Amino acid sequence: MSIRWVIRPVVASLALVVACTGGPATVDGVQSPQSGGWSGGPPLNHARAEIAAAELDGRLYVAGGFDGAGRRLASFEVYDPAAGRWELLAPLPVPLDHLGLAALAGRIWAAGGNSGAAGAGTSLFVYDPAGGEWQRRADMPLRRAAGVLVPAGDALYLIGGTGDEPGITLRYDPALDAWSRRAPMPEPREHLAAAAVDGQVYAIGGRWAGRGNVATVERYDPQTDTWSGRSPAPTARGGLTASSVAGQIHVTGGEAFAPNQTFAEHEVYDPVADSWSSAAPMPVARHGLGSATLAGSFWAIGGGRTAGLSVSDRVEVFQPEAESR
Repeated sequence: MSIRWVIRPVVASLALVVACTGGPATVDGVQSPQSGGWSGGPPLNHARAEIAAAELDGRLYVAGGFDGAGRRLASFEVYDPAAGRWELLAPLPVPLDHLGLAALAGRIWAAGGNSGAAGAGTSLFVYDPAGGEWQRRADMPLRRAAGVLVPAGDALYLIGGTGDEPGITLRYDPALDAWSRRAPMPEPREHLAAAAVDGQVYAIGGRWAGRGNVATVERYDPQTDTWSGRSPAPTARGGLTASSVAGQIHVTGGEAFAPNQTFAEHEVYDPVADSWSSAAPMPVARHGLGSATLAGSFWAIGGGRTAGLSVSDRVEVFQPEAESR
């Protein structure tokens, strides 16, 4: 028997809701609240972590990662609200974990990630939903894994990660099928999150050897090729995820070591005010998860429940409530 999941845009109709309501307040410099609630979403076909996700034309896509035995995955899934379930598509050309995934120009792009014994790679693949196939594009000039691929304007930007010269920002022009080196991040880090709002790219959190988790937030302006510091996140964490929803950036998940823990904290960044708000925590803390925005809702997808090697097929959906004015 198959189970059909339907995510409706009205919070009152969602099952398993965790609500966060109340009037504006400030606690330790963090504004509160962001009203809304979480619901259980349709589970993935494959339990996985260290994945990447993207939204294209009203559908969600998830690629790569690894399974509970630590084996890299090539599997590629799509969630179509009309079908109400995740469906398997043509797999990645090679198994990848810690890859970047983004939607641009009607296609899904997968960059970098770990593959084979060499670790961080340089590959770029593109998936055309119309043809249902992956194709190889120009390799990156530097090896990268555990970074973030972000679309901004008519280009893709690979932010952070491990590999060669990990602080350097990489720009890909689909029209020319060419990469270029851009200004380095002021604070290099990997297992970070990033999202774009109004053509500006925001790099949030992450970790680095010798420093551990950081709460750093930096903004990249593609037009001027410059980075600038912004207000730090309330929670320092690596292995987190972020997506923009209605002009704000929702951030959740992550992990820390010594002691080992995963994070359920859900925080929202307002780029205009350069300020953070708290929101209802994710029902199940996870790291190495992906996220995307669909129909105004923030989807937190997959990831491991415990620090290190762990996986799940869990999907949770946060529906913000419209503020009354």
